[in-house]
Amino acid sequence: MGQPRIRPVALCVLSRSNRILVEKSYDHVKQQIFFRPTGGGIEFGEPGANAAIREVAEELGIPIGQPHYLGTLENIFVCRGKAGHELAQIYHLELSENDWANQATLVVVESPSQTHILEWHDLAFFHRETTPLYPHGLLDLLRGLSILSS
Repeated sequence: MGQPRIRPVALCVLSRSNRILVEKSYDHVKQQIFFRPTGGGIEFGEPGANAAIREVAEELGIPIGQPHYLGTLENIFVCRGKAGHELAQIYHLELSENDWANQATLVVVESPSQTHILEWHDLAFFHRETTPLYPHGLLDLLRGLSILSS
């Protein structure tokens, strides 16, 4: 096992009709459901916006336009019993009408062992529920920039 490293990631907040599309995950150690925007690692030499576009295409199978950069959040966390440290570049893109945008839940099969469940929620959902939105600070960033009405 190598030395722990800070991981650069690009996350894309996809929105439509004042709702955001987030991946629903479960931490079996904490026994907690949590949500996170679509995204993943930034490859060496790859601009963050390109990584966000690539990750959305890989995970959702849809091409997207150029997302708008919102900011960077430092995320130090423990998930599923493992410590993590990320510098998360946050991007936003308002989606236009499409077939799956009206579905409350999307199931994306990336591989036989990797299935992603994504749900549309308005920001108020994360205020009412005990289910967190990660990375830490994302909800405040979105609310502070007035991207979505909550």
